[in-house]
Amino acid sequence: FFSVAPMEKKTHFYLLGGDIGGTKSRLQLYRVSIWERELVKGKRAPGEAVYRKAYFNNDHKDFASIVRRFFEELNEDPACTHKAKSQDVTAACFGVAGPVGNNMVSFTNRSHWILNGVLLQQQLGIPKVRLVNDFVTQGYGCLTLDLKTECHCLQVGHKMTGGPLACIGPGTGLGQCFLTKLADGYQCWPSEGGHAEWAPRTAVDLELLKWLKRKFEHRHRVSIERVVSGNGIRNIYEFLMEYRPEQVDPEFQKIFDAQTDQKFLAVLDHADTNTLCKEAMNIFITAYGSEAGVAGLKWMPYGGLFLTGIITPKVLDRLKDPHGPFLQAYVDKGRVSQSLKCIPLYAVTVDDLGERGAHWNVIALLNEMLAAQPQSVFSKWRDWVWPGALVTAGLGLGLAVQYGVQLARRRN
Repeated sequence: FFSVAPMEKKTHFYLLGGDIGGTKSRLQLYRVSIWERELVKGKRAPGEAVYRKAYFNNDHKDFASIVRRFFEELNEDPACTHKAKSQDVTAACFGVAGPVGNNMVSFTNRSHWILNGVLLQQQLGIPKVRLVNDFVTQGYGCLTLDLKTECHCLQVGHKMTGGPLACIGPGTGLGQCFLTKLADGYQCWPSEGGHAEWAPRTAVDLELLKWLKRKFEHRHRVSIERVVSGNGIRNIYEFLMEYRPEQVDPEFQKIFDAQTDQKFLAVLDHADTNTLCKEAMNIFITAYGSEAGVAGLKWMPYGGLFLTGIITPKVLDRLKDPHGPFLQAYVDKGRVSQSLKCIPLYAVTVDDLGERGAHWNVIALLNEMLAAQPQSVFSKWRDWVWPGALVTAGLGLGLAVQYGVQLARRRN
């Protein structure tokens, strides 16, 4: 009669969240109380952060080996007070760089990695593993932002309470998503808008388009993320090397060639001192602004359009210049330019949105799992009778104290 389901015996849960990009996997373990599971816009998801670590994907044969290494290091770290194994985790949510279907994903920019949520459950001993698009986690992460301290407002606009939100951000590729208001919160919807066609704006852009078609062997089109992304910055610079060979700086070229991964960082770091790097960044920033404007037109996010990704904080000075190429290209949409001026536009200055969104998602997953549990006598007693008993006891104690005070006064 008093039997309970396994989850109902617990008052705290270990939950695992992860932001799994094309280059790095960022994992974080949380400890969450059963009584603190409410998700509130403008606040981080509840729970104690137990351990956090990032790993380069190239250093590991598959994703499961990264998770195993994470728990090995957690248990070896003397500074970590909570020791746990993957089998101690109740649920996990991973935002993954690729389109997700049936809880499976093949990485867009890492084709030999295929993740399967059910298989990960078996490999790691975790009861429930949910895979979502990595930019869905970015979108949910936007719900946790403090707009005053974690964003730079590029355009105030006319904010609409309950209006849609949208998110666009360059990293290894170009992620996009949008959120709509529900009765009990927001729903984030995935998008593969980064693979839509890139539209050149200048004569140099047209030459770049021809070069990209040759490089990627595309006869008719080139995706916008071939330009607006970390790999895009690399593509633009390599195009300019061929287009303006007389301007190539041999000293910088040594630095660029020495970079084995994330070559775009070298271009970013030398954009103020190297002629071709500066031009590459201007092309990138203009294309970024234009695509942000396209996102604004598609989703009309009067709740806010958020610029995220690892590159955005690094180019903030270029984004916030009111007369710079980003904002000029953003609103340059002909007859509907005025509509874009009404959309609140934010550049996100923190780099952990994916982890925050995975945290938000795994809390929601835990709530679903608990709601699906058959309610036993124990759970009803725990959730309703026990809190009520505490309130009743508190009221009784208060009345007793009050009676004692009145009795003492009468005797005096």
